[in-house]
Amino acid sequence: MTAQRRFEVCQGKHCRKRGSKNTLALFEELAADSPGIIVQAADMSHTEHGCFDECTMGPNVRVDGDGPGTDGGRIINGVKTKEDCEQLLK
Repeated sequence: MTAQRRFEVCQGKHCRKRGSKNTLALFEELAADSPGIIVQAADMSHTEHGCFDECTMGPNVRVDGDGPGTDGGRIINGVKTKEDCEQLLK
């Protein structure tokens, strides 16, 4: 059985200005036929800023966190291209 992986793309205003909407769409497209991969917009509403708080380095993606409304996982900064997304999905 394949382990489940989670990718959460920040949709805060600073990340959106840096292209996170496109990053989320790329992840959704690339992972569409990959069972065990969850791609979603990050829900960090429980934090002070409502995001990963690494705004100047966005778009930011949390890899293998515990899901919406939680902390944890690794934050990857500057995920913009199809190649960036493919590398993380490997």
